[in-house]
Amino acid sequence: MITIILFLIMTISWSLPYFLMKDLSSYLSKYEIIVLSHFVWHVFILLFMLYIWIFYRSKASLFINNVKKLPNKYKSFLIIVTIIGFISQLSYLTLHKTNNISKLVPMLNGLSNIATILIAYFIYKEKITVVKIIGIFLILIGIYIIN
Repeated sequence: MITIILFLIMTISWSLPYFLMKDLSSYLSKYEIIVLSHFVWHVFILLFMLYIWIFYRSKASLFINNVKKLPNKYKSFLIIVTIIGFISQLSYLTLHKTNNISKLVPMLNGLSNIATILIAYFIYKEKITVVKIIGIFLILIGIYIIN
């Protein structure tokens, strides 16, 4: 039961920002929306980090030491993924001006699932099973039907 509740919370939390961004675009530029959303997120994260630092100092120190030990390739990858994420937000905020969210988001989510399968295959050498291939075709059919 707890798993279902957690999935529902995640589904709602991943769906609502699309509508908020569309509504905010009537008042703010896409750059202002990105800055505002990240500002609010970072205030929350900083408060959470302060809580961890005050009440769980040993875990905070362990985290800092673990980050220092990360190989440089992962630090570089993190920077690249962050830059791609920023470009992605700009792209989304541009696309939602000319597309309905009810069409755009399912298309992006479906294509994201296909990209995940392909990245897993080419980079992490995961197998592409018949079920995954059928899933890819169903996603593509679904995108075609929605649009």
